[in-house]
Amino acid sequence: MMPRAAVPAIIPLFAWQDLLAIEQMERERAALIARMAVLPPNSHRRVVLAARLQDLTHRQLAARVDLRRSSS
Repeated sequence: MMPRAAVPAIIPLFAWQDLLAIEQMERERAALIARMAVLPPNSHRRVVLAARLQDLTHRQLAARVDLRRSSS
């Protein structure tokens, strides 16, 4: 007998906008990481991109926490 998957507390259909925003932030993070990879370690541009990456990561984590809180 197969184990059952946990049923989410919130139906994903109702949270599609939040999930879409989180996915968009993940794509933006990947783009920033790729841009940072080609820059020298101590360049000004890389430092600026690192700050943007940190801010974006913070916003993404906050969105995930809000989504979990709204689902419970």
